[in-house]
Amino acid sequence: MKLNKILSYWALLVLTIILGCENKSKKDVDDLAPIYKEYNTDKVRLNDLDSIERQLNDYENIKIIELGDKESEQINASSIIDTCWYVALETKEESLFGKVDKILIEDDLIFILDEDGTKSIFIFDMNGKFISKINKHGRGPDEYSAIRDFTLDSENRQVIVFDDFLAKLFYYRYDGTFVKTEKTFFRFREFSKLGSNTYYYLGSADNKHYPFLEENFIVKQNKGKFIETAIENPQYKFIRLEAQNQVQVSGNHLSFAIPVMDNHIYNIVGENVVPSFKLDFGDGTIKPSDLNKKYQTKIMDAVKEDKKCLFAGMHCETNKTLYFRYIEKGVFMNCYFNKKSGNLKIIKNTIPDLSSIMTPVESPAYAIYDEDVFVSLIDPQLITMNKDYVNHESSNKTKKLKSLVNSVKNTDNVVLCFHKLKDF
Repeated sequence: MKLNKILSYWALLVLTIILGCENKSKKDVDDLAPIYKEYNTDKVRLNDLDSIERQLNDYENIKIIELGDKESEQINASSIIDTCWYVALETKEESLFGKVDKILIEDDLIFILDEDGTKSIFIFDMNGKFISKINKHGRGPDEYSAIRDFTLDSENRQVIVFDDFLAKLFYYRYDGTFVKTEKTFFRFREFSKLGSNTYYYLGSADNKHYPFLEENFIVKQNKGKFIETAIENPQYKFIRLEAQNQVQVSGNHLSFAIPVMDNHIYNIVGENVVPSFKLDFGDGTIKPSDLNKKYQTKIMDAVKEDKKCLFAGMHCETNKTLYFRYIEKGVFMNCYFNKKSGNLKIIKNTIPDLSSIMTPVESPAYAIYDEDVFVSLIDPQLITMNKDYVNHESSNKTKKLKSLVNSVKNTDNVVLCFHKLKDF
């Protein structure tokens, strides 16, 4: 009898906790909407995907890049690279990271995000010397549970971390000191700060508590005001790809791309989203009729089997050149488009030479430095593989390169390659 009473008590307690959690969860969701509505919100429904397709001729400055009948080429690396230098990121216990998910460079500091491995942001100087890191993973008031993305507030010298699990922004100084948190009231895939404005790319983020927030939606925050600009791509909703460089800040402009179905690269101009480039894959274009179950579950196999071209949104844009990457027949194609001449180089592989032994034009461009320099990653194992070649062919001109290859070990952090292209 006594045992039954105890069991009944615990059952009641557990039920109370569960109901309490459900009520709290529902209350949290209900509380979000009125708080959000306090902002002065203007919905600018500029265009959806179909209307952009129909109105291409309305945008005088859009550039169509034809890729359908273009062949990739093997080139000598130095024929396209004007300047190239390498920065080996210091490797020690407190600075060792796993994967590079994002790179930002600001105030001659390099910020590296390792989203899943160490759940940290590492800060190095331009010589690769480790400065500090933000490693606040936990459950405390100044700690995030996960990092979806980060951006920089250069004016206040702060790193802004987005925790999509808690739907919060965490602000830290460059030395890792906690500043504050801020509730976002919506979730997003990527965000960037440009001047006094913050831009959010929602992508496939979960915003069920706000039905009016659509897929692929940019929200511009300007002094507490939200201006929403919708670019909808409904065919993409059931396909999930790892986001990578879909939003890119370079100098004083911001661009973004929507993966899979929409082969445009857009720029944010005032309050509008304007298509600046269209990638035309010809017969290799993925059409809505292609998006069957095979594409939903094994999209890489599907595009290879059907001989389609997959643009996942990865791009970087300097003042002179647009870089973008797509997959054709299961192979990555690195493309460089000269915005002035209209010339295009599709690089599958290069002939190495001592001026750029690690062939950066074959590696994905992750960031922009000083508005005209691409930043790529070089695996340390690739460097050690070329050690004998560099030592054998070394001269006074390659003294720095020789020193680099002889100092790098397979277990070190990645090496950053900064490369500026020639006009072509």
